[in-house]
Amino acid sequence: MKCLLSRFGLVLAVFFGLSCSAVAVEFEDGFTAYHQQDYAKALKELKPLAIAGNPNAQAYLGLMYDKARGVPQDDVEAIKWFRLAAAQGVVTAQINLAIMLAAGRGSEKDDVESVKWFRAAADQGHPVAQFNLGMAHLKGVGAVQDDKVAATWFRLAADQGSALGQNNLGLMYYLGRGVPQDFRQAEKWFLLAANQGDVNAQKTLSQMYFEGLGVEQNQVVALKWLRVAATQGEASVQANVGKMYALGLGTQPDFAEAIKWFLLAAEQADADAQRALGTIYANGDGVRSNKVIAFALFTLSERNTTSKSAAKSSAVQFTTRLAATMNMAEIEAANSLVSELSKPKNFLRALDHYVQKSALR
Repeated sequence: MKCLLSRFGLVLAVFFGLSCSAVAVEFEDGFTAYHQQDYAKALKELKPLAIAGNPNAQAYLGLMYDKARGVPQDDVEAIKWFRLAAAQGVVTAQINLAIMLAAGRGSEKDDVESVKWFRAAADQGHPVAQFNLGMAHLKGVGAVQDDKVAATWFRLAADQGSALGQNNLGLMYYLGRGVPQDFRQAEKWFLLAANQGDVNAQKTLSQMYFEGLGVEQNQVVALKWLRVAATQGEASVQANVGKMYALGLGTQPDFAEAIKWFLLAAEQADADAQRALGTIYANGDGVRSNKVIAFALFTLSERNTTSKSAAKSSAVQFTTRLAATMNMAEIEAANSLVSELSKPKNFLRALDHYVQKSALR
């Protein structure tokens, strides 16, 4: 359950605040047409205004070229219009310009200029810009590496309800970077982010309660947050939920529930989940023992464990040991099942089909 600081993830802002108190009827017509997805009309109304210097029209026109809405997708045109709007203070145009510069879209990659525009938007109080400016200082990308400055920007974003800002501020307290290490403060900010659906915060809260890091150890709460995180679809998290149910950590042992979570992870080619399912079918834990299924799952686990790790060695040992107890027909059936399980989007279907076929024998 390793937890890392969020990547330098850039969030594309798509709604633009109006920068003028009096907006021309033509802009209102273009604005309405855009949000009604009538992009031909939006282009007809907004492009002349953009050419005439209307910053909001320029921002929308940039977005249309960026998203290929009513016009062919064109990064050069998009960044051109975002730059014009950004220079006139449209905050989300500043953010989108910064995003494109950081990615090298529509122009040469320029982290320093990207940070310049994130700072301009952050100074206007936009939490997306504040978060990304914090990331720039945290990583030293386009800005001086400074944990204290990073924590300051994360706090400003977090105070406005940014889940990304809350999670990263929690991590700064958790690790003692830029702020004194304080697990209680970390828990506070992780909870705020987790309750907004931030999967990294959910995973870290689970880890804190599982290990008793700065909080009273509580495996029930650890399982609760791990389950919440697992519903977002990350295979390794789903596999860890399965392990907790199989081992009775934070709950009574429940192989049916463990199998449910292992299946979700194994379908995504998670080697640990496939190996765990193989063990369950080999031992008959909560299911009818089936050597063919176990062998097939151990084989898949071995294939999906790319490094020369203990996990790969374990999968090889399981497969070898099981093969010694099987006849040639069973091994051939297992290899055939491996082929079916490996087909795209066929894992659950193939496994269920074989289980049902075996039950009829």
